[in-house]
Amino acid sequence: MSDVMTKTDESETFSRARRAMIDSQLRPSGVNDGQLIAAIDAVGREAFLPEARRAVAYRDRSLDLSEGRFAMAPTPLFKLVDRLAPQAGEKILVAGPLAAYAGAVLARLGVDVVALDSAAATGPDMERMAIATGPLDKGVADEAPFDAILIVGAIEQLSEELTGQLAEKGRVAAAILSDGVTRLAIGRRSGEGVAFRTFADAQVAPLGEFAKVRGFQF
Repeated sequence: MSDVMTKTDESETFSRARRAMIDSQLRPSGVNDGQLIAAIDAVGREAFLPEARRAVAYRDRSLDLSEGRFAMAPTPLFKLVDRLAPQAGEKILVAGPLAAYAGAVLARLGVDVVALDSAAATGPDMERMAIATGPLDKGVADEAPFDAILIVGAIEQLSEELTGQLAEKGRVAAAILSDGVTRLAIGRRSGEGVAFRTFADAQVAPLGEFAKVRGFQF
């Protein structure tokens, strides 16, 4: 009985932390869509984190997952999702550390999700979500085309492989790193390229797979 009570108490603690995240972090930042808020409230971030990081699951900062992997903080993540405006029935690729968490929230919105991480994902199985492991910049060609791509990390450039897996006029949500400044952005594919528009500054850890190749410097 004590074990059951402990698990129940832990679940309620996480639920309170999740609601506090919504009320004190997300809503003040402009994330107020009712369906999105309900989806966020229904998915426990702690379930997708290593056990050692679960106690800080709802802090609004990047979480070190080890080996150079960082989970994006909730506020920039869900500002991107909000601007992406996912629609039920769309097929969306989520790429980056802890992709399965963001994918689980999208699946709650009726989206068909492919969650791509460079490390094996942890967390509960979700309907409407497939899990893939591999290089982030290569995407998941077998599942393309995607109506949208959500990159949960900062990029300097979008890879040709991901651009090619995006449907014509498909959207991309990502944090763009340029000249040492990271800004949240939404892009749309037109032809062979994607044009981004930034909308907010943010602190987001960079993804090495999307770094620009540096030329030789004296």
